[in-house]
This record gives sequence, C-alpha cells and structure tokens, in this order.
Amino acid sequence: MTSRILSLFALLMLSACAEDPVEEVCREEPCPAVYTPPVSLSVRSPAGQPLPDIIVTGVENPSCNRLGPEAISCFIGTGPGQYVLDIQAEGFEPVHLEVNVFKRERTTCDCCSPGYTPQSLGIQLEPAT
Repeated sequence: MTSRILSLFALLMLSACAEDPVEEVCREEPCPAVYTPPVSLSVRSPAGQPLPDIIVTGVENPSCNRLGPEAISCFIGTGPGQYVLDIQAEGFEPVHLEVNVFKRERTTCDCCSPGYTPQSLGIQLEPAT
C-alpha cells in the first residue's frame, strides 16, 4: 500500500512539472493591474521641519506626490537601466543619486513581472548651511 501511494505521489509530481499543463495554467491567470515603477523614492525632511516642494532633475517625467508636510513620494522611470538624478528643495542641501535598475528575465509563469528588479529608496534632506 505504501509503495502504491509513493508511486502515485511521484506520478502526480511529474505531471505537475510537465511543461504543457503549467503553461496552460499560467496563461489563464490575469495579471493584476498594478504598476511597479523602476524607482520608488521617498523624500523626507528632518522631524518637525516642513518639506517644501522638491525638484527632481536628470530623469524624464518623475511623478511626485506629497505624503504629508514632511514627506514626498516619487515614482521614476519606465524600465531597466541607470537613473542619475538630483533632488533639490528650497532651504535644503541638494542630493545626487545614481540608481541601477537591473533587467530581470521573465519566466513562463512570470508574465506579470515588470521585467526588472524595482528599487525603493528613502532619503532625508538636510537643512542648507
């Protein structure tokens, strides 16, 4: 009885790993409508200091939104590559960043992947001296 169960288990495992059934299952699952930007940036001021609007240069069309009086979040980029950017805010020291977003190959069942490894960064601006 035990060898029969083990044989059945092995057969099930082999059929679960076969290419055709896996591909069919993967094609049927819809991808979620969620965009993962290549670079997610959180910019903060020191505690208790209001953060004025920031200027992000060096990248095309950064999408920035205020999270509160002391923080702003930005989505940057459209795919893998190197992103070189500068962040400025009145009354604070400028910050220069270089971020590498590496390409990631999609597998058969990874069709929803953005094709890169997203990067999340958090920085705190320092008051200008």
